Amino acid sequence: MIEAKSIIAGNTKDERLRIIDGIGKLFFYERFDVPSVLENKKAKVQKVMLFSQEPNRKEHVEFLEKIGIWVLWFDEHANLAGEGDSIRGMSMLL
Repeated sequence: MIEAKSIIAGNTKDERLRIIDGIGKLFFYERFDVPSVLENKKAKVQKVMLFSQEPNRKEHVEFLEKIGIWVLWFDEHANLAGEGDSIRGMSMLL
């Protein structure tokens, strides 16, 4: 399950608000919307936050990964990028 967020370079306040919004949506959808469409109600759902560019603060990326959300973004060449487990996990799915 992917929540896409557009962020502005250097604007950590806006980034913070986008992350707060994204976390809420991902956990809400996982609890209330996803189970109704899965046959196996116990299937694991991977939450992903996809940013328009690399997040401004490394602490934001670390926090999201710590709570189980993969963090991905588009690099300057519009290629998919991310940190460690997030990009490896997504690469395995693709």
